[in-house]
Amino acid sequence: MSINQAINFLLPEDLARQLGERARARRLAANLTRRTLAEQSGVPESTIRKFEVTGLIGLLHPIKNQ
Repeated sequence: MSINQAINFLLPEDLARQLGERARARRLAANLTRRTLAEQSGVPESTIRKFEVTGLIGLLHPIKNQ
């Protein structure tokens, strides 16, 4: 088996999408709605939705609010 076959390479877009899917699964496992998570975290619901769907998130907003 070659090293390329042994390692599962992901494109950055695929990795980001998987990260968003995992975040959504964790939110649902915690029995939280996006609205509740938004209220508790101070992150807009639309940002949570975008992250869960695309895996993309702007870092400036969460950092600015700390």
